[in-house]
Amino acid sequence: MEGIEKDGISYFRLVYIGEGESLQYLKHLFFAEVRSENNTLFPLWNMRKVIKQLQLEDMCLYVEINRLFDFLIPVGGFHTFPWIKMVVFLSSKCYLQTKRMIEGTYGRKIRKYKYSYQITKNKKLVNKFYGEFYLPYIKERYMNTMHLRSLKEIMSSVESGFLLQIFDGDHWVSGAICKLEKNKVIVRAFGLIQEYPYYLRRGALSAVYYFIFKWAEQNSLQIVDLQRSRAHTNDGVYEHKRRWGAKAVKDMWPHTSLWIFIQKKEEVPLSLKKQLVWNGNKFVQLQELTVM
Repeated sequence: MEGIEKDGISYFRLVYIGEGESLQYLKHLFFAEVRSENNTLFPLWNMRKVIKQLQLEDMCLYVEINRLFDFLIPVGGFHTFPWIKMVVFLSSKCYLQTKRMIEGTYGRKIRKYKYSYQITKNKKLVNKFYGEFYLPYIKERYMNTMHLRSLKEIMSSVESGFLLQIFDGDHWVSGAICKLEKNKVIVRAFGLIQEYPYYLRRGALSAVYYFIFKWAEQNSLQIVDLQRSRAHTNDGVYEHKRRWGAKAVKDMWPHTSLWIFIQKKEEVPLSLKKQLVWNGNKFVQLQELTVM
């Protein structure tokens, strides 16, 4: 793919090898406009040879491959994943330092609008949440990049967990499906009533996060698992969850790995520098591992 990079000025070339799972995401991440796109096929057993040939060219190369075939990837690449988990350790220094900001920023707005919450396992309310809060909001928010959870999956989570409802007075405005597992609460799905700009401005979705943390601390849990985001610091979901004290950890759900090979490192776009890559035992920005 070649086209205008997100800065609206630079011309950028990107080669993607893979089954297509992350292709649309990478287009959205790097390009303001794709001017040309060419596709070709080659057998899997030629993977290593093709990558080595492309490494010699002036380009950025992303390889997405089933984790079982990582052995086909030659040395010299940066390793990452299409999705990561964002997890908050409630006793960690990171979260404890963040709590003052949470109270000052989100807590103030929640108190201003006098939000309250309720926990339920009622199946009719869970059905209502799925059809009127979760599905419409996720489709509006993520469009063609969404990975929807099924109603069966939602119901299964509530069996060991609950639906958290947020109320503005008597009006149900947002909520989340939460699953309990040992010492942690896993937030499986967020939902918001329509008129999204209005309720987002009033902090109705932030209230979900706020009360989940309150509930977890009151019940002596140690971890709040906020689930997935893209492995990129420019990703809005990643940044929002980071502000709540979340740390990026490996997610075993994606079946693929991403490998990145770069030529002319000084000319790569800023978006690539902010890519999170796996460095031994933690995620770091790619720019921390190489001079660009």
